[in-house]
Amino acid sequence: MRLQLNKPLNKLVGLNAIVRARNPIRLNGYSEPEPDVALVKPRNDFYSREHPGPGDVLLLIEVADTSVERDLEVKLPLYARVGIPEAWFVDLPVETIPVSPPQASTNSGRGSLFIIARYSAHRSQ
Repeated sequence: MRLQLNKPLNKLVGLNAIVRARNPIRLNGYSEPEPDVALVKPRNDFYSREHPGPGDVLLLIEVADTSVERDLEVKLPLYARVGIPEAWFVDLPVETIPVSPPQASTNSGRGSLFIIARYSAHRSQ
């Protein structure tokens, strides 16, 4: 699923953002999580000198199959605390993506739930 997101996201954002998969985001001096997918502001050096920080991030996407609780209870609130503007959580077991600003996660638990995409790991070929 993570790799399947890269191509359409790259096509969609073009030169307006850089799509990074499983690369660190520098949240503070102590935390550099590796979200499954991140859209960050474009830079000429493609962040080769330093990892992007919260001000560079446009969107983070966490894809969870077995890490659902950790992503919802730890990662999304952490992203909200440092000012990440938007985070999507792809819940593979229930095939939904709750989309809301990460700040909503800290106030109400999960924010609003919208089914905007369906994905099945067991699709027939």
